[in-house]
Parts: sequence; C-alpha cells; structure tokens
Amino acid sequence: MRQTGLLLTERQLPLTDSPRSPYTVDDKIVSRAAAISTTLTSKKSCNVSSENTRVRNITRYRTKLFEMNDPEIPKHNNEIYKVMPRAAWDEALKHGAYLGSADDMRDGFIHLSAGHQLSGTVAKYYRGIPDLVLIAYSSSDFGNALKWDVSRGGDLFPHLYEPLPTALAKSVIALTLGEDGMPLLPPEVK
Repeated sequence: MRQTGLLLTERQLPLTDSPRSPYTVDDKIVSRAAAISTTLTSKKSCNVSSENTRVRNITRYRTKLFEMNDPEIPKHNNEIYKVMPRAAWDEALKHGAYLGSADDMRDGFIHLSAGHQLSGTVAKYYRGIPDLVLIAYSSSDFGNALKWDVSRGGDLFPHLYEPLPTALAKSVIALTLGEDGMPLLPPEVK
C-alpha cells in the first residue's frame, strides 16, 4: 500500500477485539469481494447490467465492512458531488468514466465535495465559469477507493482514488450563473 497523507482507509484495523485476529479490514474485504465476484460472474447470463450490479454490491460491502471498524469516516455524508463543465461530462459519458481535471490528475485523485462543502467549492473554483453540471453520487458506492482527507479549513473532503464511473451517477443538474457569476446550487443540496 502506498503512504499518502491522512488516508483513513490505509489503516490495518482488526475485525475483532482479539489481538490474535489474523484478518485485517483489507484482507477480509479482498477475500469477500473475490467470493462475490466469482459467484456473480460464473453465471451464464452476465451482461453489462449484472456487471454494474456486481460492482455496486462489492463496493457497498467493502464500505460497510470498513465503516464498522473506523469511527472517523463521516457517516452523515451519503451524497457527494462533482462539479465540472458539461463538455467534460459529455466526454466522460462516451468513455464510461471521468478521469479527472488537470488538478485531479496532478493531485492523484478526483476532488469531490459533500453537500455542506459545495458552496465553498463553487465560490473558490467555479465563479464565472458557464455551462457547469453538478453530478450527485452516493458515497457508499465507492468502497475503499473513496477516502476522506483533511483539506480546506480542516474539514474532511471526499477524494476518489480511481476514475469516476458515469453509471453510478444519481443525478446530473445543469448549473446556471447568478448575477455575481456564482453558480447557483439547487436548494435540495445540503
């Protein structure tokens, strides 16, 4: 495993209180995910839809298993968001995943925001930029690839350490600019 910053999922936590437990969170996740994967892909009618379901099931299991053992993961932030130009989203749809902006590629992860962080994010990075979209995702869909790292103002921000799959998007909302050039967020984003 690579060592980078305060990555919460890099810890090796025992699954039980027993100091003799030979399993760590990562070992258990890998063995269970492999079993699920083998079972689901051995079926004769494995199509794209069942493959997406298989990926979602594995990532949900990995997330639940890890969260049981790490109280520092923000459990109140189920919806996470990515703001990007519509052209970038359209390009991602063609390929099935968003690889990231220049900043994302430089930093080695895709920058995301929880709902309460969005107004600060759009104010700092997207003021005056037309034709933006807001894409909502469920944080539970990403498993260990999603890490909550300390960032702006000491808050924990969601960072995705893999391409952002377009198939997992819960909603895509076009953002308009206010008179001051600030992208206007929908009222349901909290």
